[in-house]
Amino acid sequence: MVKKTGTEKVRDERKRQTALSDLHRKLVHVRNRQDKVNEALESLQNQKSILLHQNLQKSSDSLSDYIRKLLLDVEKIRKQEYESKMKNEIKRQALMQLINLQGNTLPLWVNGNEGFPGPFVGAIHISEHKRLEIGDAVAAFSNKNWILGEIIGHLPGGKYEVRDVDEEQQKKAKAIFPRYRLIPLPRFRADPQHDPHALFPLDAIVLALYPQTTCFYKGVVHKVPATPTEDYQVVFEDVSYPTGYSPPMHIPQRYVVPFMKVVPPSKKRGTRDREDEDSD
Repeated sequence: MVKKTGTEKVRDERKRQTALSDLHRKLVHVRNRQDKVNEALESLQNQKSILLHQNLQKSSDSLSDYIRKLLLDVEKIRKQEYESKMKNEIKRQALMQLINLQGNTLPLWVNGNEGFPGPFVGAIHISEHKRLEIGDAVAAFSNKNWILGEIIGHLPGGKYEVRDVDEEQQKKAKAIFPRYRLIPLPRFRADPQHDPHALFPLDAIVLALYPQTTCFYKGVVHKVPATPTEDYQVVFEDVSYPTGYSPPMHIPQRYVVPFMKVVPPSKKRGTRDREDEDSD
């Protein structure tokens, strides 16, 4: 990893401060829009009419759209800060804290005009044919382990260049993966109170990021989140315990994905996959 120069650090900090200032400026207008909603609601309560109802709907939609855009700005700032920190040399403890922060601040999916949550929300299924984007976080199957990685490039043949987030693996920081060896992480948390179907059910077999590591291991959902801010509780397969499973551990939605056995497409057809054998 190339260490950032002093000039680059100053430039990034200026961008960060500019973005934060712009966000604070926009937050002031939330109150004005909320006041318009309250005024429209009061008018409708005093006098029922289709026109007043339409006015309330318009004000509410305007406030909702405005807040959604602000939340996107917040997520953009968080992403920029994450990328900035990952470009620097970072100690393992700081890396673990950063990974935890990413899990705890995953944006919440809020139903709007789209209605039913789509791919990348909670546990909603993502097709193996779905193209992944630069910056997407993934569980990548490398040397018979599922590691936490990030998409950094697209390559011919539907393959992806992935960066291992673990600083201790610098010599193997970048690797090429076919799509079937990647499981994308959700981009949004699912709200259990509105979209319970977008969560893994109790006793579901999953892959989850083991606490204080950058590896995913097989586990079972012990408890499903009951509120938008709650984590899953996952028990991991562990022969060191009498039951064969670890005690329940709290895992953010971001780091719980469907369990998957890696089966190369050619082997599904009963032929041999030399590339997969060589890479393992």
